[in-house]
This record gives sequence, structure tokens and C-alpha cells, in this order.
Amino acid sequence: MNCKTTQKYIFIFVSSYRGTHSYEAKLIENGIVGQTLRLSCRVAADSYEQPCTLSREEWVKQVNGKVGMVSTYPSEMLTDELVATFNRWLFDEWERDVAKIIGSPEVYGTDVPSLCPVFVGGRYDAATGWCALQAFDDLVKLAGLPVERCWNPRLQGVTREMVTVA
Repeated sequence: MNCKTTQKYIFIFVSSYRGTHSYEAKLIENGIVGQTLRLSCRVAADSYEQPCTLSREEWVKQVNGKVGMVSTYPSEMLTDELVATFNRWLFDEWERDVAKIIGSPEVYGTDVPSLCPVFVGGRYDAATGWCALQAFDDLVKLAGLPVERCWNPRLQGVTREMVTVA
């Protein structure tokens, strides 16, 4: 399946810390690298620790409310096309890694890898917290991803460990 978008981007993994993965996204225009954005994905909830300037409720709203979302500034840059293309790139990277793991059971064991997470764009609103900019199903379709191999990390009560490839 191919991503159904027209823009070209380069994505680069930058870092991972306390449940957040950071990436760089570079827009390619007429063969030239254009604008660069820093993308931040909240991949897991982070435990509340004292001392913290936020209450537990504010921590959940501001930090853990972003699980399953990708953000950047300004949030208007998180178009459906950019987020779908980013998820397509993540899926292709995940698929390559899964093939390597499955192909070397003597190195990685025989565990079956879980599904690939799909991140929706998110923006923060001071009154309500994190708001999704796209729907999971719409992004999966636009990115040309096989839904049976995708996982929605925003679903309450469903963890990566609970979802495995059949």
C-alpha cells in the first residue's frame, strides 16, 4: 500500500526520553530541503513524581493526556498530509525492524512483535487539555496502512502488550 499524499518529507529520529520520542521533519520542495519541524510523540504515560510544579490532575492533563499524539509548533503545521506521511514512515521503519527481529530468532527470541502505533496530530488547549486534530481511522486510510497491523495508543485501557500480531 502507498501513502496517498503528494508532499515529500524526510523524517529523522532525534531522541527518546521518559515516554516521548522526538523527530525532525523536513519538507522537500522542488528537490530542495525546505522548512524543518521538530515533532514530538508521546508514546507512553509518565509517572507523576514529586517535587513537581503541577498537581496530579494537571500532570495527567498536560503530560499524559498527549499519549498517542504527535505535536509541533505551530500546531497548524500538523496537516492531515504531514501526519499521514509521518505515520507511513513510522510504519515502514517498524516493518523493517519487525522483519529483522523475526528473521533472527537466535538473536531476538521468538516473541511476536506488537502492532505499529499510529499517532494523530495534537494541539494543547489550556482549558481542555490535548485535542486530537485527526481521527485514527482517517489517518490509517490516508497513509495507506493495513489497519489490521496498526494500534491506536489513545484507546483507554489498551496497552501495547495487550495487542500482538495474530
